[in-house]
Amino acid sequence: MTFSEIYELADVHRLPVDPIKIADALGVKVVSYKSAAEFFELDIRELYAQFPLGFSFETEGGACVALNENSCGERRRRFTAAHELGHCVLGHLDGNEYSAEEERAAERFAAELLAPLVVLHEHGVRSFEEIAKLCGISRQAAELRLEELILRERSGFVPDEDEQRIKKLFFI
Repeated sequence: MTFSEIYELADVHRLPVDPIKIADALGVKVVSYKSAAEFFELDIRELYAQFPLGFSFETEGGACVALNENSCGERRRRFTAAHELGHCVLGHLDGNEYSAEEERAAERFAAELLAPLVVLHEHGVRSFEEIAKLCGISRQAAELRLEELILRERSGFVPDEDEQRIKKLFFI
């Protein structure tokens, strides 16, 4: 599934992107640690120790994302939700642990979902502060997106087919 298809399915047309709304549109259930602890019949402290921010898992009813509602700030929780959603969308739920490659793929998914480069380019952003504010992401995530944006713009920033559809969704 492409990002434009995801945004269209979730009826997302502006920043900041709500990863919970997207999860809902994709049929991915987002649950609290309390609910996840009950599901796995674990002490909630075990989940906090093993997964400080969040995790994703498969049930008979489909994919789920558990978010630690007590962790960090809202921006970090949003990125964690998008990251775990990435594991679900990218088909990583078949094992107990994710490979380093799967973790990087989920990070890239989250970054693109929450801060699509074509949208940042069209907005003409020039600082990580603008990106952080516009996208509701952390300074660290915004700095990385700014670096990627600058690299794309140096090479002429020619939107691919999916980015052209994203541009239409966000700017028409």
